[in-house]
Amino acid sequence: MGRSPGGRTGRSAEPGWAWFVGLATLDVLQRVDHWPGPNEKLTSTWHEISPGGPATNAAMAHAALGGTALLSTALGSHAVGQTIRGRVEAAGVRVDDHGAGDTVPAVSSIILSGTGGDRAIVSADGTGWSVEEPDRVPALDGCGAVLLDGHHPGLALWAARAARAAGVRVVVDAGRWKPAMGELLGLADDVVCSADFTMPGAADATAVLEALLARGVRRAAITRGRDSVLWASADGGDAGSPTSGRIPIPSVDALDTLAAGDVFHGAYVHAVVQAGIGFPESLTYAAAVTADKVQVNGQAAWLDALRARRTSPVGAP
Repeated sequence: MGRSPGGRTGRSAEPGWAWFVGLATLDVLQRVDHWPGPNEKLTSTWHEISPGGPATNAAMAHAALGGTALLSTALGSHAVGQTIRGRVEAAGVRVDDHGAGDTVPAVSSIILSGTGGDRAIVSADGTGWSVEEPDRVPALDGCGAVLLDGHHPGLALWAARAARAAGVRVVVDAGRWKPAMGELLGLADDVVCSADFTMPGAADATAVLEALLARGVRRAAITRGRDSVLWASADGGDAGSPTSGRIPIPSVDALDTLAAGDVFHGAYVHAVVQAGIGFPESLTYAAAVTADKVQVNGQAAWLDALRARRTSPVGAP
């Protein structure tokens, strides 16, 4: 299906809800005072068990900021899946489960070292599931955006096509290149990448942004940790030419950077859906929310920090 002229900027000025599609995991986190060596056993100084996954964390961030979120993922009937579901729903997110049977959802083992935010992650991601394209689509009335993390590719492509048919803004979380990414990019309005994301033939971040716009993406950005967010847009330039810029990152002492990118995506979607503001303004809001997140330790704490924030993005009506 072709794109509408100029791309979509949201369904309406009225706040709507957001649809998140992708991976849900059970994260087991351990904080240690140094990285373990070969065969070394350590006693952790702190631990937490929480739901995770890019789309799941983004959905919970959006909900914590006051938005309404639906998460489509694969959980199934296994006790691990039901544990994830219970905790995601407790965070205020509705769950649309496309997992069949008692396959164990991914369990992520995460080590956090010291107090500087460094971490190591081992996870099966969505490799244990083969999720076919569903035969039903949620009613998308009032949906302002769908965010796709590219995991469970059949689910991601189904959601992207459904959103495009309904005129819903499609946002892709491009953490790294995945098999379905080429087709997803052809359906995307917005792509927010990590610095690890690469594209064939793109030698640097500027080239990645240019390549995304050349594929028909309307708005593209690259987050780079503590460095400024780079962005480019096909909207708003003179004579239709692209515009671009940088969004500064607030300077804070980072304690826990786990899921920082996911929170950025959730806050970005929140700004788009709840406020209907421009692209750079939405990125600026997401950067500020993420700065709040990385200053606290663990998911329970950052969800509380986001609930306490709940301020309107700058430029919101």
